[in-house]
Amino acid sequence: MKRSIRFAVLAIGAVAALVAVAVAFAAYTSPTLRVSYNGAITNITASASPNDDATAVASIYVPAGTTITANQAPGTQIGTVKAQVQALALGGALLPLDGKIIVAPPGAVTADIQAACTQGATPTAVWLLQLAAAGQTINLPAYLIPTAGRHRPPHLT
Repeated sequence: MKRSIRFAVLAIGAVAALVAVAVAFAAYTSPTLRVSYNGAITNITASASPNDDATAVASIYVPAGTTITANQAPGTQIGTVKAQVQALALGGALLPLDGKIIVAPPGAVTADIQAACTQGATPTAVWLLQLAAAGQTINLPAYLIPTAGRHRPPHLT
């Protein structure tokens, strides 16, 4: 069965939080992640309080045995994204963002940006969440990185 993925990101701080580098010890009080299925559509909803520190990296782990198709041609649309961010620089205004999820074409994400985001791991696929609002587009990269077992960042106990 083919599943498409729809991302919904609610109140993540500021639009800049999508591309900013966060401090390693960010303070979070209310992050939630919900996954639901509606036929062939997978809905992933992530939310956080506007009082939480900005998010620089979000990791989603899938159960062992899950099959993910990761060999689509560059530029192929593989899903859609609907997001809502709270722009603190605009008085807390909620900005709706909509767009496509596409397989990143070569050069769409520079090697230095990818290395910084993946901490040197080689992704199986690089996808772009093309978020659009008010005539502007933000290309937010997402990396599919295989891992063995549960990952726990070294600074967490």
